[in-house]
Amino acid sequence: MSKVTDIKNYLDTLVNTALPSAYLELPDNLATQDNANTFLEKGFAISYGPSENDTQNFCQGELLVTRQYDIRLTNTYVPNNDESYRGGLESALMEDMHLVLIALQSDILLGGNAFDSIPDGDTGIQYLIEEDEEQIITTALSLRVRYRETF
Repeated sequence: MSKVTDIKNYLDTLVNTALPSAYLELPDNLATQDNANTFLEKGFAISYGPSENDTQNFCQGELLVTRQYDIRLTNTYVPNNDESYRGGLESALMEDMHLVLIALQSDILLGGNAFDSIPDGDTGIQYLIEEDEEQIITTALSLRVRYRETF
């Protein structure tokens, strides 16, 4: 197996461990109607982002890769006229993302799979409205990971 998959699997475990038990891993991080658990309130997903080849000399049997991984947290939102309810959900989502950030900073080598990982920032709070009118609040953290692949 390549490091790209090993890192994704490690991030799945790291994020799942860092978050409160109410979170479930999403099979689809944005199309909530594709997630089988219709009673899901809080979810997380990690997706592969673009990569860059950092190798200076291709003939050495080693590739140096910088790849972006996106870590997305979601929470259902039922609109009402209670500002403190909405604000509480937003704050809780950002606090949970902070837990993920602390976990990432405590293991920047990602279990020995990478030689560097750098959180580049998050999207802030975003609202998604599905076709069935279900609303989701979400935020995503962009993580830049540098690793070696040998061949």
